[in-house]
Parts: sequence; structure tokens; C-alpha cells
Amino acid sequence: MHQDHIKISLSKYFVSRLSKKDMKQIEVPNRLLKHYKRHPDKLINCKVKYIQKIDNYVKSNKVNIVGIDLGKYRYLAASNLDLTFTFRDEYNTFFHLFRKYESRLEDKQVDNNKAYSKLKTGLKNHINQVINELIEQVNETNSYQTVFVLGDHGSSHLSFPSLVFDLTYFAIKQRKNENDEILIVDESFTSIECPICHDRHQHNRTNKNKFKCTKCGFRHQNNDIVAASNIAKKGKLLVF
Repeated sequence: MHQDHIKISLSKYFVSRLSKKDMKQIEVPNRLLKHYKRHPDKLINCKVKYIQKIDNYVKSNKVNIVGIDLGKYRYLAASNLDLTFTFRDEYNTFFHLFRKYESRLEDKQVDNNKAYSKLKTGLKNHINQVINELIEQVNETNSYQTVFVLGDHGSSHLSFPSLVFDLTYFAIKQRKNENDEILIVDESFTSIECPICHDRHQHNRTNKNKFKCTKCGFRHQNNDIVAASNIAKKGKLLVF
């Protein structure tokens, strides 16, 4: 493995902030860790096997993977891998925006392009607000890096789901920290897959948007949160 395949920049950021607990757990000589803590820029000259150990420790202990599930009327749900961090858009803003848009289309005195422009502006404003709230809460987890994983079905670029996806992607890109990343995964089956036993069944998702696994009995009060956690797990496969 070559050094350029390893995230030196993140390792440098982490090494400069090493705690005593971190130094005890990383399988790298303590004297080297102390040296690179004082001189993180010299980490690039470190042996690849040590950089790999540092990188693996960061990925396993300091990287927060957050899956994001997007909807048309209930905009966003987010979760980490084990559902210990969750976030959901509690507003009905999207629902009202699309209702107004549909009403404008029925009004012959309103130009369709103008109606679409108003919808897009409303969506963008709400998305920016929700993403700000999400990132503020994510930052409170004190991780060195957050990987935001967006679920995508590959919708037509002219569709509303594609518009919401694009606006969300750019909102995160503009607000994320320097070391944070955005990944995109196929979200197929994430809303019907049990995060515990991984059984996929259409009846796992109830008609009240709750989750109840028909195989192992796992329950969750919100199916979108479960989908977001499954999206995070798909992202993990790309990170590790």
C-alpha cells in the first residue's frame, strides 16, 4: 500500500491532537507518536505500516458515519451506524411547499416557470436551515471527521427527488468541516432491511412509517431513521 492511498491529511490533524488514551491504544511506539504530535507535518516520512495503524485507529474510533435518507414531504432523517445519533426534520415545510406549487400550477394566471422558481427557492431555504441544524448536532459528537452518506435511487435529473438531492448535497458541501466527506450510495432496500438481522421484507415497514422486523422482532418508532442507519452502513463499506 502506498502512502498516497492513506489519508495523511486526516492523520496529521488527528496526531496533532492525540490524547494520552489514544497514545496507549495505537500500536505505534510512544516516542514516535510524541514526535509526530509535536511535528505533524513530518508524518509523511513515517513508515507506511505506522501510518496505516494510525489511519485504522482514526477510522474505527474517530470517524462518525452519518447516513441521510431524503423524502419528498418529510424532508430528511439521519442516523449513525448504531442508531445512537439520530436526527429528523420535524417540520411540514416540504409538504406545504409542494401543496402551494400544485395550487399554482392549477392557477392559469400563474406562469409555470415562476411557480417552479418559487418552489425551488422555498426548498433551498428549508434545506439550508435543516442542514445547518444537522451539522450543528453532528459537530457536538466531537469526532475528528464526519462522513455524510447520501442515499440515492438514481432519479432522473429533471425530477423533484433529484432536485432535493442536489440541493442537499451542495448545502452539506458548503457547510461541512474541512476534513469531512460526502459519499453517495444506492439506497435500494434500506427502508425494508432490518439493521439487526438484515432480513429484507416489505412488511418490515408499517403503514404508520414505523419499523417492525417480521423475522427478529426489532422495532423502531421511525422507519426513515432505520433507512438512514442502513445508508450509513453502506457508506461504511466504502470508508473501510
